[in-house]
Order: sequence, then C-alpha cells, then structure tokens
Amino acid sequence: MKHLPNIFSFIRVLCSPIIFVLILMAAIDSASMGILMKWAFGLFVFAACTDWVDGTLARAMNATSELGAKLDLLADKLLVGVTLLGIILSNLVVLERKYWPLVIAIGAFLLVATSGRDYAVTILRSKSATYGLTMPATFLAKSKTAVIMSGIGIYLAAWPLDNAQCLTIGAFVLMLGALMSLYTGYAYFASYQKMKGEQHKKLNSNAN
Repeated sequence: MKHLPNIFSFIRVLCSPIIFVLILMAAIDSASMGILMKWAFGLFVFAACTDWVDGTLARAMNATSELGAKLDLLADKLLVGVTLLGIILSNLVVLERKYWPLVIAIGAFLLVATSGRDYAVTILRSKSATYGLTMPATFLAKSKTAVIMSGIGIYLAAWPLDNAQCLTIGAFVLMLGALMSLYTGYAYFASYQKMKGEQHKKLNSNAN
C-alpha cells in the first residue's frame, strides 16, 4: 500500500502522451474536434487531480520518499510540458501561416518559462545537494503549478466551444503561471547563491 502514491504519479505520466495525441487529433479532424477535446480536457483534469491525491496519500500514509518526490516532479513536468506542446502544435495546424511566428514565439516562451525553468531548478537542487544545501519548495512555487494547470484546463475546455472570452481567460491564467514560474526560478537561484556565499564565509572563518 505504501507504493499507492507512486502509482498515481505513474498514472499521470501515462496520461500525458494520450492527452497530447487527443489534442493533435482534434486539430487535424475538425469533425471530431468537439468530442476529442472533451476527452483531452477530462483526462487532463483527472491527471491534474492525481497530483493532489498522490501528495495527500503520501503524507497520510507516511509513505514519503525521495523516489516518490522525484516521480511526482517528473509527472508534473511531463503533464504540463507535453500538454502545452500539444496545444502549440494544434494551433499551428488550425491557424493560418501568418499567425505561426506569434504562436511559435508565445509557445517557446511558455515552454521555457515552465518546463525549462523546472529542469533548471532540478539541476540547481542537485548541485546544491553536493554542497550539503537544501532548497525546499516555497508556497509560491507550489502555487504556480496549480495556476498553470488551471490555465491549461480552461483553455482546453473553451476550445471546442470556440469561446473567445474563455480562451483569453485561459491564456491569461497560463501566462500568469508562466511569470510566476520565472519569478520563483529566479528566487531559487538567488537563494542558492546566498546559501553558497554564506557557506563559503563560514568555511573561511573556520579556516582562519
């Protein structure tokens, strides 16, 4: 039973490529777009909910582990990154070529600000561990994941309805999450530099 939280994380990993395929199929097959996007939205909401379930179960069952934490982070990165990539590519399919540069620019920013930032922070955490430093996740860093997933969910729900207002709201929430992601990434880097500097000062004072 202690592996139950990890199973939910693994389910999130499995859902990511399915959501990606559903979004692309919806863009290619306009006749089935409505039902395919509803499936993509429903599966995304289900996968996003497992992010809350696995953490809650791990704490309730006292089953937290380093492997579980890494699997949870990997599942989050895949779900957000792969779904965003699907949305970007599907926009390239349905929109005229004159809009492609804008879609590519916005898409690249979102991917760098979310998935790129997450991988950079993971590397930074690994590097800090070699110095014996720990970088716990802040409340804002945890909140940005919920904001990004909410933005994606709103966007997916609005697409088959062709509701411009809801699409705009989804895009706005998504951009807000991306900005939060960049800010928290900078905060992690600043915290790492500060802790490393304090450690060097301590080592130098001990040497003297």
